[in-house]
Amino acid sequence: MQVKIKIYPFILALFVFFFLFVPIEATAQSTQSSFSVIPHYPSQQAIDVNGYYDLNVKKGDELTLRFSLRNPSDKAIIITNTISPATTNKNGQIIYGPSKNSGRSSAKHNLAELIDGPTETNVPANATTDLVLRLKAPNDEFEGILLGGIEFEQKNEKSDTQIIQNIVAYDIPILLRQTTQEVPLSLAFDTLNSSKLSDKQLLTQTIYNSTPTLAKKGSIVTEIRKQNTTDILYKETNDDVNFAPNSSMDFDISVQDIPLSAGTYTAKTIVQFGDQKWETTDSFKLDTPVGRADTTSNIISNKNKNLIYPLIIIILIVIIAALLYKSRKTRT
Repeated sequence: MQVKIKIYPFILALFVFFFLFVPIEATAQSTQSSFSVIPHYPSQQAIDVNGYYDLNVKKGDELTLRFSLRNPSDKAIIITNTISPATTNKNGQIIYGPSKNSGRSSAKHNLAELIDGPTETNVPANATTDLVLRLKAPNDEFEGILLGGIEFEQKNEKSDTQIIQNIVAYDIPILLRQTTQEVPLSLAFDTLNSSKLSDKQLLTQTIYNSTPTLAKKGSIVTEIRKQNTTDILYKETNDDVNFAPNSSMDFDISVQDIPLSAGTYTAKTIVQFGDQKWETTDSFKLDTPVGRADTTSNIISNKNKNLIYPLIIIILIVIIAALLYKSRKTRT
């Protein structure tokens, strides 16, 4: 009996030590989709096109965009919708929802200003509610395409005790055109931005698509050389680039993983879509050397951190099993 009194407090202390001093990472709870969206297409929709709006319109056309919002849960929900022009992110992917680059579009018309209607929809439990938006095509003629999208999200009530959940959003692209004739793609470059070079060891090359043309499956390559030399010291590549019409892209070039001495360098950027190529070369200066980041040690450190917690659990189980065995043997 005496052994039992000593062992169980010890076991309890081990568990308390483990949960108090071993870091526990916070995780987000993934939930199934809490609603669904079905778009209904007007007569102006392109034939055999589904999943997004591809609308052939005339000057001043007025269209109705109807969406069926389905709530399969046992609680009423509110679904919000946001109209945005399409933008291009730094990875060369087209964004159809809200974006920080929305104000940098050179498009003649903003899709968000052409569509009017409610921004919130109440959907009862286990029911479907239709959302109706009105689209008015521009009163003047325009070339190429206008591209944007509508993003649907569930409006959640926030509380201090609420579990963090993944936000479920539906982005449905909306494309307007007056003709199927394409406008030739034309790209331009801004001056290489080296303002983040000293602290983040990062260069940024901004590329502009000033045309109402959707560009797909292109590539971007930036080559770093010492000034007045031909040897390539580093190459940053993206082989899956898409460009929204009348948008810009901030292509980041990281130099933190390459050993560069102080001095002047050049960055040559080449963008290619099909047989078309655009290129620019800018120089930048390093006032202090840049060393190779010790990524290996970081990986080893992360691996050690991931292995140590299961090891602690195994040790605790072995200790507890041994103590319980000793306790039973002592009682017998």
